[in-house]
Amino acid sequence: MQQPQGFGATTSKTVTAVIPGDGWWPDLRLAEFVELYRIPYEYGEALMADHLALARTLVVQQLGGFRTQQEAAGHATLAAVPLHGFAGEAERFFKRAVHCLAKAFLLAQFATTVRHTMGKEEGKEPLENYRQFEAWSQNAVSVLLDTTSIMVEAL
Repeated sequence: MQQPQGFGATTSKTVTAVIPGDGWWPDLRLAEFVELYRIPYEYGEALMADHLALARTLVVQQLGGFRTQQEAAGHATLAAVPLHGFAGEAERFFKRAVHCLAKAFLLAQFATTVRHTMGKEEGKEPLENYRQFEAWSQNAVSVLLDTTSIMVEAL
């Protein structure tokens, strides 16, 4: 009998969805998100794609002024924007912001997925993980905006 796989398990499944950009913001490949952030296939492609698209929309909203400034500076795409002198890094940080926020959203869904229940889970609780990925998303946005990211947590 095959046991359900846990949150970082590998599988032979593939995902093919692409969240299209608008020409300035890049396309987001679901396969890249799943591979880089070890997203389990138990979520299903539709849910993963939905949360990736939601995260992208929220990050793009935060970066609206950034885009306006970069277009005014003559950058035709995000990929053309140098970040601290490195080509391609603006796109990399944009994807990190989106991917981390999407993973945070998926972590909230984690309790509803089938998991192996034998043994004790030694990792962080999903809420702690959610907060960490949300913070990493905000940090990536701050790097793009060249601002300081301050996260305040209620005591």
